[in-house]
Amino acid sequence: MNILVPHEWLKNHLETHATPEEIQRILSLCGPSVERIEEVDGDRVFDIEVTTNRMDTASVRGIAREASVILPYAGKDAALTPLHVYVPKSGDITHLPEDFPIAIQNDPSMCSRVTCVILNVKIKES
Repeated sequence: MNILVPHEWLKNHLETHATPEEIQRILSLCGPSVERIEEVDGDRVFDIEVTTNRMDTASVRGIAREASVILPYAGKDAALTPLHVYVPKSGDITHLPEDFPIAIQNDPSMCSRVTCVILNVKIKES
């Protein structure tokens, strides 16, 4: 399976001064195979082969995590940028709209963790 990863998206998760060509060469030597780089709308897009035993690299974040480990071994600076994720305090579900049709109830003795994602979607013509 191949995934396409725009260089601009990768830079949102990876801090490095390596060029796209250097990233392609170094990752392909000891990580996911970057088969080619294409120019799309002014951005460089990596075409990356993801093998079934490495599904952890099947996302932009996964490729950035892999690159942040591999690039320094080739002498290139690289650091994974921290994720900014809102984590509510235990039992704090105060950001739900009043008319939200779902109530979340949890018994901590039965389930110690509940995960929920709310998407605000407006259906319109594209």
